[in-house]
Amino acid sequence: MAWVMIPDKARIVECPYCGEKKELMSLRSGNTCNAKYWSDGKMIAPMLPLVSPVQKCPRCGKYYLHYKLGAKQGESESCEQGELSYGEWKEAYLQFREPEEASKLNKDDWAAIRMGIIQAYNDRYRVGDFLFSNVIPGVEPSQEDFKFIVGIIEEYIIECDWSSVENPFLKAELYREAGDFENCKKSLMLIGREFLSSDDGWIYDEILTRAKNKDVRVFRILNERERSQMEYENKLRESKEAEQRWMEEQLKDSRYKVCKRGHCYKNTQRLCWWCGNDNVVKRVDENEPREVVELYMVQCDGHWLLTKNNGIGVLTGTQRKITVELLGGYKLCYRIDGQEDFPYNNTMIKVGSESVNARRITEKCDLLIDEGLEKVHWES
Repeated sequence: MAWVMIPDKARIVECPYCGEKKELMSLRSGNTCNAKYWSDGKMIAPMLPLVSPVQKCPRCGKYYLHYKLGAKQGESESCEQGELSYGEWKEAYLQFREPEEASKLNKDDWAAIRMGIIQAYNDRYRVGDFLFSNVIPGVEPSQEDFKFIVGIIEEYIIECDWSSVENPFLKAELYREAGDFENCKKSLMLIGREFLSSDDGWIYDEILTRAKNKDVRVFRILNERERSQMEYENKLRESKEAEQRWMEEQLKDSRYKVCKRGHCYKNTQRLCWWCGNDNVVKRVDENEPREVVELYMVQCDGHWLLTKNNGIGVLTGTQRKITVELLGGYKLCYRIDGQEDFPYNNTMIKVGSESVNARRITEKCDLLIDEGLEKVHWES
């Protein structure tokens, strides 16, 4: 049976300033199924929601650390987490900085407060699902906000007992988010890349790449499946962008392309429509003189015959007319009995009781025209 989140009766705390009671969420059990992890250490787990360590009193508006207070069990459940906005975290920080308040706090308390501010600041980058997009929809911070958060990060790094921090990348990541890219790189060098697992190696590379690009935005920690999907999406996007750039470049010259075998094809095609060649040797304007060559093809006695003789089919009754249109002396298109152009691929053309590959027909037509021959024949 799958593990599910099971709520418990609420924890009731009293505001230490005015005595107002507040019911906070409590869980009997939860799990991290479908949880999302972020580079600043934040976890968002639908089956394991977390109560904010700092709570705001709904009556007096003062802030307090609820885990430092005694709590009673309520009669019913509550879904109240007491999450604070970034602005509220700033207010709480300023309140706790007051001498009388600061004297009640220890290093762990300050670590919780500062990390809460950092993660709330980064919530602007957690808007929507942008996993497979380079565009992050969050609003860019003001210079004032960025300067403030840099100060908070510097305090966190200085005051933190790093020997007890499980996340080996947190210091480097905080330096990066503060725009201190050199110290970020130095912190990564102390970790080393050589013996990291594939998951940790990806985080290491991501932080380093973003530091090199001077990117201070938080990012999501992806699992192996997500990384593979992201890599696929990135390659697909890059391919589309490259194709678009190529198309824009080709459209600058509207003339037909001519391959080394003398076939004309559209400027927006990568390969020659008739032979599959990609070497462009010339460009031809569509207003160049046009000429039509009529050829005739039959199948008889185990061989194919291509000729300029219109009467050849009288002998067999299986004649097919091939019209080759030339543009400026280059072969623009081939038609069977006046129908639509046939390409170089594996299209089969029926002649009598048998069929021949269209590409073979173009090859024989080219030979007859280019060499000025009267006929060409080959075994079927």
